[in-house]
Amino acid sequence: ALLGTVPHLPFEGLQIIFKINAPEIKGGCTANVTYEYMDQNGWSKEQLLELALKNDIFRENIELIPFESYALERKVYTGKDDLSCFSELTVPMVTVTNKNRCFGAAGILDKEIMDKIAGAFGEDLYIIPDSIHDCVVVPKSEYPEAELEERSLGRSPRAVHSQEWLSDDLYYFDRLTREITRFAGREKRQRSIEIKSSDQRRK
Repeated sequence: ALLGTVPHLPFEGLQIIFKINAPEIKGGCTANVTYEYMDQNGWSKEQLLELALKNDIFRENIELIPFESYALERKVYTGKDDLSCFSELTVPMVTVTNKNRCFGAAGILDKEIMDKIAGAFGEDLYIIPDSIHDCVVVPKSEYPEAELEERSLGRSPRAVHSQEWLSDDLYYFDRLTREITRFAGREKRQRSIEIKSSDQRRK
């Protein structure tokens, strides 16, 4: 029902919607961007996405929390910090969220931050959507795909199929292309490319 009333763009099995943040209101406040607001400003949905991703408030509020920080109350990182220490984490697992812990999963759309995390680990990343408020990012070599898919399907029951639920899918960040794809979809695309390449060689 919501998608019928607000601008949205498809993204790897998900839908990106847009929100206005009003931090000056006590406790913070967000409101959905409507078609009316978008049209009043003369924006297309694609322009709206570009504006949102370049918005300083969105980018500066993104926080990166190593798994160890939850238990040991260690530092929380931002995109401006040196992330080289991530390669030394005992548990190589980082939560991407925001300062308000509200709709923070959108932080994975910031390619520069995702590229910086991947650079710190020195490899591609798997992304597990925990909820609309956060995603868990892990380096590819550290976790078998089956284990991650099981974790993705078996995470906190309070989030699954609730208003906070985001996806049961496992996602993949390619450090070379700086693109995020659904892991299952990525495998299918790779097979398609391999088949096409094989056919071209036969010709």
